[in-house]
Order: sequence, then structure tokens, then C-alpha cells
Amino acid sequence: MANSRSGIVWRITDSNDWRLDMISAEHKRDRRWMHIWFAALIMALLVGSLGLGIRDIVNVNTPVYDIHAATVRIEMVNGNIGTGFVVSSRGTVITAGHMFADTYGKIVQKSGTVVFRDGIRVQFSLSYAVCNGDQDYAFISLPEADVPYPVAPIANYAFRLKPGDKIWALGEAWGVERHYCYGNIGEEIKPYQSMARMDLDLNPGNSGGPVIHDGVVVGIAVSGIRGSDICYMMLITDKLLDELEEFKHIHARRNGHE
Repeated sequence: MANSRSGIVWRITDSNDWRLDMISAEHKRDRRWMHIWFAALIMALLVGSLGLGIRDIVNVNTPVYDIHAATVRIEMVNGNIGTGFVVSSRGTVITAGHMFADTYGKIVQKSGTVVFRDGIRVQFSLSYAVCNGDQDYAFISLPEADVPYPVAPIANYAFRLKPGDKIWALGEAWGVERHYCYGNIGEEIKPYQSMARMDLDLNPGNSGGPVIHDGVVVGIAVSGIRGSDICYMMLITDKLLDELEEFKHIHARRNGHE
């Protein structure tokens, strides 16, 4: 997985082949710089051979850890399992709206449990959900905690992505904790779209989980075709972000922060 790249450690040691006869301060300094440049050369060759850039190495370390910590398992009272991700340090969670709806899109489930990576379980009541042909998302408000909740970075630039651009989804597929799916953008995305096709294999339990590009959440996993790698995500759009900000303000006022 991507995080394994961070485990590469370079250690340069002296050997008989590199030993210098002169031990003056100037020559010791020269030898030190020689080792630094040699290490830099080897690193550059390795990065080039793996097809990685500095941007890749940075993004698989810092943002991915935040997304991983902020991604939660959602257990519904009817036994169904899905995924969500925290987008506010005060406990706002985004997930898929259809997890709370029947086959006609009517919201029928309104409570459940959020489970964090460290095993902490938090009961919730549904705060807001939309489930129709064009929109499929829900907001959950968790009780405030003694420490801030981990937060996943989100952005509304999915329409800039091109077919074939790499994405990955994180979720509870088949009830397996923190399951990763890797794939590509499957169509050209227009600015007015709210849904987009992905060439990525989603499974039951992935619903509501983050779809990630370059270390940032750009969509919500909402549906997949069993036995196929064709599936769809609800895009992080301007409309969704506006509703999210309004929702967070209401949540903050209810808790006496405004």
C-alpha cells in the first residue's frame, strides 16, 4: 500500500573503498558532502524507477493518515454496515444517504453507531439526509468529545479530474475494517454533475466512504454493480459544501458555540 513508501530509510556508511588517506578537517568535510550527493543520486534514481515524484511521497504520508483516522464504520440498527468520514473537529460526519432509506428513497433509518479506528463507539441520530437520482448523502452530528475529532480534508475539484486519473476508496467492504479499493475516473466530469462513474470495485460496506485523489476526498462512494468494476460516487460539489457549512453552523449553535 501507499504508506509503505514511507518506510524507506537511507543509511550511508564508510567502507574501505571510500576511505580517504587524508584526515584533515577540509577533506573530512569533502567526504561528508560526497556521501550526501551519493545518497541524493541513489534516491533520485529510485524515485524515477518507481515512477514517484516528491508530491507523491508527501501526499501518501500526511493527508492519508488524517483520512484513515477520520474514516469510520457505521452500524445501522437493522444490522447493515457502511462507512462515513468526519469532516469537522466537532463531530460532523458525511456518509451516503441511501443507507438510511428504503428502495423508494424514503428515509426510514434514523439511528446507529459510529465506530472509530481505535474501537471507540458513539451512538448517533441522523441529522440530515438526501437520497434521490441526483443526490445521495447524509450528515451526522456526533456528541462533542474532550479532544477534537480527526478530520478528513475535502475539496470540490472533482470536475477537474480526467478519465483515467487515479483514485482510491476507503471503507468497510464486506465488514473488513479499512478496506482499500484502487481504480480510475471512468468518465469526463462536467461542472454541473453531482454523480460520476468510477472504474473501481466497490462492495457492500463501502457505501458512504471517502473517494480520494491526491490525498483529498473528492467524492462519496454510493453505488456499485455486483461483479463489475463500474460504480458511482457522489461528488463533493459547491452545493454540498454550502449545505455542510450551514449544517455545521446549526450544530454549533445548538451546542452553544455561536
